[in-house]
Amino acid sequence: MVNSALSLFVSKDKALPQPEYEEQQPPFVFIKTNSALKDFVEQYTIDGRARYDPESFLKAVKEVVTNKLQSHRQTKVTMILYCMMKETNIATGEETIMEAVFHSALEINHEGSDVNEMHAWMVEKVLDNLPNVQ
Repeated sequence: MVNSALSLFVSKDKALPQPEYEEQQPPFVFIKTNSALKDFVEQYTIDGRARYDPESFLKAVKEVVTNKLQSHRQTKVTMILYCMMKETNIATGEETIMEAVFHSALEINHEGSDVNEMHAWMVEKVLDNLPNVQ
């Protein structure tokens, strides 16, 4: 896949409450969306689904992300979460939909790295940026 860089991009997640019931949905999967420098750098996307807030979406894709990290050691990893967020003007009641982007810092996926800890750290960094938009 990649010699020394892996970018994980999570895209178009709706910032709505997660349903209380479990619908039968296909599992989340990575889709290779871009590459550069003769596949030296690659970008993967996990398409979002309606009714997930950022935190529950990142929790739901944990297994997919950690499996990808486990199989691609010696890479640099960045997680980016794209969210469609609804903003309501209190005075007029007008609703505006905007795209918000949240980044984790760069992490190096060494051979002995704990991918669960790495995922938790990246999710924490992404979620730390949420209050800046909300």
